[in-house]
Amino acid sequence: SLQLNEDYTLASASVRHPNPTNGKNQTFTIQLPDGQGILSDLILPQKLALFYDDHPAYEVALISASSNEPLDDAFFRLEHD
Repeated sequence: SLQLNEDYTLASASVRHPNPTNGKNQTFTIQLPDGQGILSDLILPQKLALFYDDHPAYEVALISASSNEPLDDAFFRLEHD
């Protein structure tokens, strides 16, 4: 389930699934309480609040971001011993 703000930006996303801490099937919700902002030329959520059945699980705030980081070619190759 997706909930949008009046300006059609994402307000929250919810899904029912087992809570890994207690095994109960609960509603897991990610909210963007402070909306979106620009950080390092990227439009990103300023904060994420996570809930299980309306009980706070944790909250995270974005402090840095980067785009187009170089990746080692081995990341994309199938390698084996």
